[in-house]
Amino acid sequence: MPLIRSASFNLFMEIILRIILFSVFCYMESLDPFIRVIPQWELENNCKYPRHESYVPSGMLWSIVLTVPCVLSFIAWAFLNDCNDAMEFLLAWSLALGITGTLTDTVKVIVGRPRPDFFYRCFPDGIQTPDLKCTGDIAEVMEGRKSFPSGHSSLSFCSLGIASAWVCGRLRALGRRRGRARACSPRSRRSWPPPASRSRGPATTTTTGKVPNLTESACKRPSI
Repeated sequence: MPLIRSASFNLFMEIILRIILFSVFCYMESLDPFIRVIPQWELENNCKYPRHESYVPSGMLWSIVLTVPCVLSFIAWAFLNDCNDAMEFLLAWSLALGITGTLTDTVKVIVGRPRPDFFYRCFPDGIQTPDLKCTGDIAEVMEGRKSFPSGHSSLSFCSLGIASAWVCGRLRALGRRRGRARACSPRSRRSWPPPASRSRGPATTTTTGKVPNLTESACKRPSI
């Protein structure tokens, strides 16, 4: 019972930590960035690109960032029958996503780098005022000062990078024992004895008369 209570308490604290991180992330999204002075040459050369719709809208971004890890964890739970692996994957992914989002928004607010279309956010009609005071929507102007670092890049790399690492781990693509993954499949366990031994005679048996289960010993994880 104390062990179960300790595990439940640790899981509760893990969830509270992630709630705090996502709350800070949402709060940082609402903050105004640092208003830096943009030189005339930078405004004319680097910030005067025409405005257009994003190739990956925010809705599509969040659907990819949230859906792919959840689908993989469901596969680990439902098809691989590994609840612990699914839970550990979700905890690692949610923690990394919360930290990445918080750090990204913190740097955005501190740096205040203008976006490439900041000129037309500041002056929607394309007419620059003598005092360089923006005439556009204040929300669009403030959002135009959050160019660096890219939230699309950081969040997608974090979520899909962890998902790719998990898939590589399940397939043993980067380990020295990656050749053992095939021996652990149910098909290979049903293929005993091998074809060579079938043609030569009966399969090799132990002193008890049973066929040795080599696949189970090959699939065991090495003790640390």
